[in-house]
Amino acid sequence: RRAGLLAAQLVLACAGARVARAQALPAGFDQGIFELRVARVAAETMPGLLSPAGAILLPIERVLAITAMPATRTDSTLTVERARAAGPATLRFVSRRLTDASGAAMLRDDELVRVDGVYYLATTRIATLLGAVVDSDLGQLAVTLTRTPPFPVEQAAARARRTAAGLGRVDGPASLPAVPFVPRSGGAVFDWNASTSGSVGAFGGSGGNVRIGAALFGGDISAGTGLTVDAAGSHPTSGQWSYRRGLPDNRYVRQLQVGDIVGGGAQLRSLHGVTFTNSQLVSDQFFGNIPVDLSLPQGWQYELYQDGQLVGFSEPGRNAPLYVPLRYGATPVQVRLVSPTGDETVRDLNYLIPQSQQKPGRLEYVAGAGRCASLCGSTAFANLSYGLLPWLSASAGAERQATDSAARIRPEGGISVVTYSGWNGQLQAARASFERASIMYGGLGAIGGSASYTRTHPGADQPSAIAAAAGTRWLFNGLLQLRPASAQRVVSWRVDNTMEGVMSGTPERLRMSLTADLRAGSAGMSYETDRTRGLREMGLSVLSILTRTARSSSILGTALFDAHSLNAVELSTSMQLGPRGAAAVTTRLQRGTGPTLSVGYNGVVGTSRLTSRFAAAGRQPASLAVTASGSAALDGTHRPSTFEGPGVGLAGVAGRVYYDLDGDGAYGPLDRPASDVRVYVNGAQTRSDSTGAYHMWNVVPYEPSEVAIDTLAFSDPSWMLARGRTIVRATPGMFNQLDFPLVRTRELAGRLNGDSTVATVGGVGLLLTPAEGGQALRIVTFSDGSFYVSRVRPGTYRLTVAQSALDALGAEPLPASRTVVVTATADEPVLEVAPIQLRRRPGRAPGVR
Repeated sequence: RRAGLLAAQLVLACAGARVARAQALPAGFDQGIFELRVARVAAETMPGLLSPAGAILLPIERVLAITAMPATRTDSTLTVERARAAGPATLRFVSRRLTDASGAAMLRDDELVRVDGVYYLATTRIATLLGAVVDSDLGQLAVTLTRTPPFPVEQAAARARRTAAGLGRVDGPASLPAVPFVPRSGGAVFDWNASTSGSVGAFGGSGGNVRIGAALFGGDISAGTGLTVDAAGSHPTSGQWSYRRGLPDNRYVRQLQVGDIVGGGAQLRSLHGVTFTNSQLVSDQFFGNIPVDLSLPQGWQYELYQDGQLVGFSEPGRNAPLYVPLRYGATPVQVRLVSPTGDETVRDLNYLIPQSQQKPGRLEYVAGAGRCASLCGSTAFANLSYGLLPWLSASAGAERQATDSAARIRPEGGISVVTYSGWNGQLQAARASFERASIMYGGLGAIGGSASYTRTHPGADQPSAIAAAAGTRWLFNGLLQLRPASAQRVVSWRVDNTMEGVMSGTPERLRMSLTADLRAGSAGMSYETDRTRGLREMGLSVLSILTRTARSSSILGTALFDAHSLNAVELSTSMQLGPRGAAAVTTRLQRGTGPTLSVGYNGVVGTSRLTSRFAAAGRQPASLAVTASGSAALDGTHRPSTFEGPGVGLAGVAGRVYYDLDGDGAYGPLDRPASDVRVYVNGAQTRSDSTGAYHMWNVVPYEPSEVAIDTLAFSDPSWMLARGRTIVRATPGMFNQLDFPLVRTRELAGRLNGDSTVATVGGVGLLLTPAEGGQALRIVTFSDGSFYVSRVRPGTYRLTVAQSALDALGAEPLPASRTVVVTATADEPVLEVAPIQLRRRPGRAPGVR
């Protein structure tokens, strides 16, 4: 240390020759230049002092300026706002005291020095004042400051790096080009399912059904039937049929259905009739851009993230809302809050946009009529919904039901409200049927939750968790969630409550639970009473997530207590068997009934989905139930294509990826298939086989779907798609054929010449425009007037000189344009274009139009 101090004094003596020596420098002190380093930001040099004991003192005002720590200064005090956990610290110059939440400390004469009106403070005391760690290196004449959380200057530098690249791309409403729907007929697809159950020595029964669909005049026609087999024999079910036609280009009627369908007003039911609507087959995924305006104290800043992408950030001195694209359903948004002291907090916002919320100015209707499959007789209905404001939409309608004895008209309506602070609420009602109300909050803060209330009138045919008793029934569900500000082990606390009963009496069923969500599972307790079953039970449960990989697994233990003692113990485990299957095993030991074992599996086996359950309980015979389902369709080559389903009502895309060697745009004997190429349909992917063929089902019909292939995987970059973006409106019930010919691109080369009256031929813009229209390719000439462009698709183009360049040069081209024909087959990879000559425009000077 003594050698280091000596070296430092020598260095400071040399530095002091270059720095103006302070007249009031205390005895034994040396003055020189030190380097102050703050992690993640550039270092800065500043004057400093070295005490006789070897302590470094730095000008406190300069340190605060470099770290950007917020501080309040008076003639006699300096108060620094440290990170919130540490609280403020105050330096009193006259009394030489440094106070904070932990107490007060007296400063020695060599720890606080005033030189030429500037206060210098020892680095050890700077550490206390800033709530930081200071590392002093006398050999390097350097001081390094670190702090957790980072200093405000570090937060600002990190924020600048995050925002330097601009806002990330978040998929908003699809901007797909307009593509007309072409109605077709043909194809074939069918869904099937079969099930059987039984126990040792006893046959429980079997059954199955099949539904067949096809395309007819651009619509989807389907028919189905089923068969049930039990000990009494076989029982066929009544057949059903339906026809659905989408009209995507008609703004007044977009869907029409007839036959055995599901329809109705506020209450859906099975009908044999007709419905029509102007709503899309699949609702828009995105609701729209909504403003997020956080009321934060002065100096706070925030950033918004969605799907891991930065979508907005606040700007100093500008109090304006940020706009975030929201989907229908749940949209999680992450907010990064940074205080002036450098504290950082990450909060989660969860916006919920119900499907009942209409976009502003959007009017949708549904209407229909038919005969109910149950006891409601015949019915006719109509319902309208309209987006009044960005946060308010309303619906209204009526339903007429007629039976042999009477007819009645039931009006219905509702409103849906969404606020941009995380609140949303809904209210629906149908006369003499039901009333529903719900509210939810998922905004910024430690508290979130939801509540819903439903009242059902007698005879309304509404589902209930309790066997119906006469009278109006009610159901309440509530959730309260508490999110700790600094989650360590407990991520959140949840309180759930469910109550149900008759309006004239006390609750018949009550269930309450308290759950602690942990980082690797959960723990909770519950209490449930049910008068209809004579149940009164308390439970304790612990869930542990063992792995979070593709083969994730968990184990759940539950203990149930009745009024007397322990009633049952249950242990269950589940395991994800790859991306397409899961298995679960449950064992239960209950007082009075003995042990039970249940083993279940749900997953895809081959091209079918299989669900099975094996159960064994005490002395009762073991039972097994198995259900299998799948679908099959015909592609363009009449080869059956099987998949797990469902298939009826949807569409498929099939075709071939090939190298178009003869350039005729159709696959032939001279062409070569492109195998193992990824084909993307609305984000889902498949691969072409050895013949170049591909197929994919589960495509939404009528609505635009984007189909693309991965051209980046080709080893030869000169091959590319013959056409750009491919959009298809699929016909349901069939494979829609879509081939992808790959063509070899060409290289173009040429020259722009100019006579002595033209200032330059270098840096001149040229335009290569497809003859059939489309976006022009801009080319810039080299200094000698030559130009080169690669990867040009086959086709006919028009090469011209950009008008802006001609105006700037005061020139005109000869000829005005060149026709360039790029063929699909050629021996030479480079196509030479005849030169274009530039000459002075008659009567014009350069720069004059």
